[in-house]
Amino acid sequence: MEAEVFTTGEQFLDRLSSVPSFRPGCAVLDVQMPGISGLDVQRRLAGSLIRVVIITAHDDAAVREQVLAAGAVGYLRKPFNGSVLIRTVQMALGIPLTP
Repeated sequence: MEAEVFTTGEQFLDRLSSVPSFRPGCAVLDVQMPGISGLDVQRRLAGSLIRVVIITAHDDAAVREQVLAAGAVGYLRKPFNGSVLIRTVQMALGIPLTP
């Protein structure tokens, strides 16, 4: 897997709109990000083929239900370890899980 990091949701969305060849298979979004929230980015990705994993430090059942109903393939509550994140992204992408 390759990863690219964006500091804001706007940067990610700008890259999507300005670089037609940039089509990640999965986006890992924090609920609370600078600028627009991860939930807003998820809404803007609706209908795309980009799978979404939401991460958050606040376990709010209503938010969890909302993002999953909107199509998120994963929801992780911080803190979590790196192997959990990698396995969640592998699952989202249909990559066989590593032992």
